[in-house]
Amino acid sequence: MDFSKFMKSPESIYDQYVSRLVKCAPKVLINPLCEDGVPVYRATINPEIKPCIFVVGGIHGNESGGTYGMLDYLSSGDFPESIRLEFFPVLNTSGFLSDTRNTSSGRDMNRDICSNKPSKPVSSLLKIAQKMMPKIFLTMHEDESIGNFYMYYSDASMRPLWDDIVRMASDSFGVASGDVHGDKCINGLISHPSSKRIASEPKHGCSIENAVHDMGCPYATIETPMNFSMSKRSLMAKKIIDKVIQAYS
Repeated sequence: MDFSKFMKSPESIYDQYVSRLVKCAPKVLINPLCEDGVPVYRATINPEIKPCIFVVGGIHGNESGGTYGMLDYLSSGDFPESIRLEFFPVLNTSGFLSDTRNTSSGRDMNRDICSNKPSKPVSSLLKIAQKMMPKIFLTMHEDESIGNFYMYYSDASMRPLWDDIVRMASDSFGVASGDVHGDKCINGLISHPSSKRIASEPKHGCSIENAVHDMGCPYATIETPMNFSMSKRSLMAKKIIDKVIQAYS
């Protein structure tokens, strides 16, 4: 593989990320999703299989625990053979490079859906999701203001899995309950908002997750607390990714 073609900004955190990603080949197929200043990469496992799972991170550039958890999972080389896996470790490359939530132009990618022209990474990702209709669309977020773990889910049939993930996370983090950014959180879990809730607070309808839900794809969103070490956050992200993939394989 021509390693140099993946490198855009020598000595940067982006290059370190791409270097780790490329080292996962040949078991992992690396391709650009699109260009957004620098390439936004897509990592595919078992490309010949139709049923698939999507795992998306770095929607907010400073929420990198999920990104490194994905890299740890991809580096392990231990993958199921019965399902296709699609990883998008860093969707917001400019935010990742500057360690900021939004893009360099000030856009919040997770509120992009309601704009007249969503960013290129978001529109590219959703086009692929629409075509492939993943069994689960897992997004990896982090929260710097809530010091406990919580998650959103839309697939109520998998409630035992979500409860199990919360129990697992409780061994490393506290678990949120009560009001979380205006959402009702019960023992670390927030169910997909109703149409009435979306109508009353339109931000809920502007997320990538809601766009996927409207397509008919179930989603789950992980929120690890950023006040813990990166090693602890990335390890938990890897464990959750592995558990979700096993459950949906």
